[in-house]
Amino acid sequence: MGSNDPFTFLPLLLKAQENEIRLPYVQKLLREHKAEGLSYHPGRGLRINLLGQFEVWQGGVKLSNDVWKREKARQLLQILAINQKRGMNKEQICSLLWPEADSATATNNLKVVLNALNHALEPDRPSGAQALYVIRRDDLYLLNPDLRTTVDIERFEKLCLSPNLEHKETALTIYQGHFLESEWLQEAFLADAGYYHRLYLTCATKVIEDALEYAETEKAIELSNRLLQIDPQYEGGYQFQMRAYHALGNTAMVRKVYYQAVEMSQQLYGSESLSKETEQLYQKLLG
Repeated sequence: MGSNDPFTFLPLLLKAQENEIRLPYVQKLLREHKAEGLSYHPGRGLRINLLGQFEVWQGGVKLSNDVWKREKARQLLQILAINQKRGMNKEQICSLLWPEADSATATNNLKVVLNALNHALEPDRPSGAQALYVIRRDDLYLLNPDLRTTVDIERFEKLCLSPNLEHKETALTIYQGHFLESEWLQEAFLADAGYYHRLYLTCATKVIEDALEYAETEKAIELSNRLLQIDPQYEGGYQFQMRAYHALGNTAMVRKVYYQAVEMSQQLYGSESLSKETEQLYQKLLG
């Protein structure tokens, strides 16, 4: 069975180069994968999920929590993933991870944490070999673009902004929860979290509206259920459900969903009043 990871065979190619086996052909392949001049390669790409539970995948295998010997190493990877395209300098990283520390202490902390991150991602890296996933360019730390690290927020944003409805549906499957959900760093990136959540709500609204328009009622219910699991405060989700159940002729479920919205408002805001739009919709559907 073949591998979907283009880097799987690079360690074998490097070994072949070392032993001068079919050297011109091997070197050509190494150049194509931007691995020329290397003596070591981890042989796995990196995939990072920031939407919902933080996950790191290497070559199709999810890294377990046991690999993170230091929590700050895990957080450093999150920072680099968020800033994948532009990188981060030492001062920017230290201000996020050790905001109260003096410069010398923070700099030393970063060295220790970077070593821990490199070890977590490349535990089999030979002594003296250059770390490949995290690199430095001038004064910037960044994820190595030559290793084609993929971060879910980049694809999610691209698909959300596409005019293609199928792309938007795919984007909804990528959004597994709030950006950096339950992570210590989330507060530092609240603007990013808000941006991606607004993208999700806009995208979900478009897809559900389309499902309702074309009488794909079960699909609309499934998507609105998922929406309310992620954001139970979003009143529009209850509106979608009421409209979908009304289309099925299920008045009892229209009432049930309405009172779920009332209960949500009571729990969150101490008031049973819903928006005028929701109240008018409810009266219209039952009228």
